[in-house]
Amino acid sequence: MDIKQLIVRNGADIDVSHQQGVKLTDEPILTLSAAGYNNIISTIYVNGTPLARLHWANHYSFELLYVPATQVLFVGAGSLSARIHLPTARVIGQCHPFLFWGFSQVHEQQYVLEQGEVECMLYRPDGEIITRAPCDPPYELDVTERGVKLTSDLFGETWLEFPDDAASRRSDKG
Repeated sequence: MDIKQLIVRNGADIDVSHQQGVKLTDEPILTLSAAGYNNIISTIYVNGTPLARLHWANHYSFELLYVPATQVLFVGAGSLSARIHLPTARVIGQCHPFLFWGFSQVHEQQYVLEQGEVECMLYRPDGEIITRAPCDPPYELDVTERGVKLTSDLFGETWLEFPDDAASRRSDKG
């Protein structure tokens, strides 16, 4: 089964082709695999050029978030989460969350929040992890000036704190 979708994220044409029930081949393309049982191969094309393949389980969520200022593509699928620098096709980092839920930009789009079932992470727009915090569903999420507050039954109140302004300015310069 082939599923194709064209996604335009913040000015980049990103085409994704999902194939179910096919075997992973040794093509010369960046390949990221999720942990566990995988039955979907998703190929990501940026402006018509193949960028990466993801091997993941299709009964979970799939999401892309593109940050044009840094040219970083955030990719989440099942138990796979990665950040890819598009011009170099370099993987900045890869995680294997228990279950990926989604991405959003927070604090006036200065940071990227990754939500998962048992852990959330806060990133700089260049893909660098700032901090991570445990959580358990159902959890409440509140974005404040201090950071992202997570409240859950098991872990209580945990925080993904925004860096102070001076540290943020230094990292933006270089």
